[in-house]
Amino acid sequence: MRAFAAGLALLVLMPAPAAAQSLPAGVRQAVAALGDVILVTAADVDRRACRGKPKTPLVAVSGDFDGDGRRDWALYVRSAGPIDRLLDRTPPVDLYDFQFVFAMARADGRYELVTARQGRQTLPLASYLVLQPRGPIREVPFEDHPTPIMLRNPGVMELYCGQASSTYFWDPEQKAFRYIVTGD
Repeated sequence: MRAFAAGLALLVLMPAPAAAQSLPAGVRQAVAALGDVILVTAADVDRRACRGKPKTPLVAVSGDFDGDGRRDWALYVRSAGPIDRLLDRTPPVDLYDFQFVFAMARADGRYELVTARQGRQTLPLASYLVLQPRGPIREVPFEDHPTPIMLRNPGVMELYCGQASSTYFWDPEQKAFRYIVTGD
């Protein structure tokens, strides 16, 4: 429990104008309800693999993702400790449970977590988050998908350190998050 509380106290970096704000207590409470997990920090991102990218990789961003007028958050969380070890690597590396979640603000002030992606990952991570502004986005390959998708609200681009990217966005018809590959 003490390690969990220490993990929640870690700094979460956000783009302007959210940089001056701290992660809301309601988001921290929703994350705590997941169990023995901690917030991923910029220190958990592989700076060598992400060379030439932002000096401080973002692991949490905020915006009104579903258009209800409330500030939502997208962030990474991981198991507080390793859950397995990959022995086929030299040296062996620890494996963590990992989730990319959206913390959706509700009218009563609480946050509901919606999992966008989960799996197991090694540290450091070779991905980070960027706020995707409203407007057109295109799926790759562009030739196969010539018509852009128009985002009514901001989305979140998950960049895999220059290798590829996916953009997650709220689909009001499906009342769920979708994603498309927007770079490779």
